[in-house]
Amino acid sequence: MYHIFPSYHYYEHPTDSNYLIFTLRREDMAEYFAQQLTDANIGYETDTDINPQKKKLYHFAILQSNRPKAMEIFLETWAKFRKPFFHNPTIKFFLLLLTVSLITLAIIGFIKSN
Repeated sequence: MYHIFPSYHYYEHPTDSNYLIFTLRREDMAEYFAQQLTDANIGYETDTDINPQKKKLYHFAILQSNRPKAMEIFLETWAKFRKPFFHNPTIKFFLLLLTVSLITLAIIGFIKSN
């Protein structure tokens, strides 16, 4: 299923519904995820794969009974390694200025229409 939805990072195992598969694209994230699973005493099986774009994928098979804790660890892993959507301070300032301007214009338009 990963080849159909490349941004979909976890899914049920295609042949054994007792397992949930988590897929990561970066080695540092995979190592961190594996360490966190080990620290939480969650057993897992791991495998690697090469996608059509010649990039290495890291797969983790975890029992469905560990799903809530594994999902929490998976989301924490993504949170740790994610970059801010707008990391440039100039863009942040411009968006803030644009938002304040639009809200001010909306308030002025509302007041003038009454």
